[in-house]
Amino acid sequence: MTNQINSIEDLIKYISIEDDEIIYRGQSNKNWMMIPSLGRFENIPTAKFERFSWKFIEEDMIHAFQKRAIPYLNSENLPGNHFEWLILAQHHGLPTRLLDFTTNPLKALFFAVEDIGLNEDGVFLKVHYSNWWSRITEFFNKIDDEKRLAVYFPDHTNHRVIAQEGCFTIFPLPENMEKFHDIKNIEMYKHGFESLDSFIIPHESKPIIRTQLRKLGISHHTIYPGLDGLCTEIRRDFEFLW
Repeated sequence: MTNQINSIEDLIKYISIEDDEIIYRGQSNKNWMMIPSLGRFENIPTAKFERFSWKFIEEDMIHAFQKRAIPYLNSENLPGNHFEWLILAQHHGLPTRLLDFTTNPLKALFFAVEDIGLNEDGVFLKVHYSNWWSRITEFFNKIDDEKRLAVYFPDHTNHRVIAQEGCFTIFPLPENMEKFHDIKNIEMYKHGFESLDSFIIPHESKPIIRTQLRKLGISHHTIYPGLDGLCTEIRRDFEFLW
């Protein structure tokens, strides 16, 4: 039976404050696959032409983003490598091979309960890793060849990544257009994880958890710094369901 989290008190029972080598992820629907946004792409009959390679899709999209994004970026603070470009692009809505995680369990729990219009159980993921990367090395050239998942801690140049205490798992690109495997099916990948545990957040427990998180300073305004997060928080105050 999968363990449940019905309150902050339950969460505390399942985490170790002393262990630094753990990352967390929350999703508001337990039935959604935990794959990167790139993996949700599907060829459609009405497309101008069919895609045959994840590698070419990623390269073409990032190249287009790099070419067109320059006028909107500070020339002194451009991404320093391919994965920093992926993080920036994902932040603005481009599908990538990155899956968001955080080092803060409370913030992961927030993502599992924050959608008040969704009447589904959420899921909370806890990953104990044994190696990680903070800069590009020759290892990254082997991610696709070895089909290896990697934990990546980026340079904190993105305000949202800072606010969310974010990090990422980098997925290897499947051959041709084969499907991405759910990260919970960890046996499908080479990896440096010592353990991966998932917990269900029952939908009826989400309101109390949201209230507890807000009392602890975890809200849209703190997770999404700026006016967008502030307006979402005000909508929640006035009980809008979107």
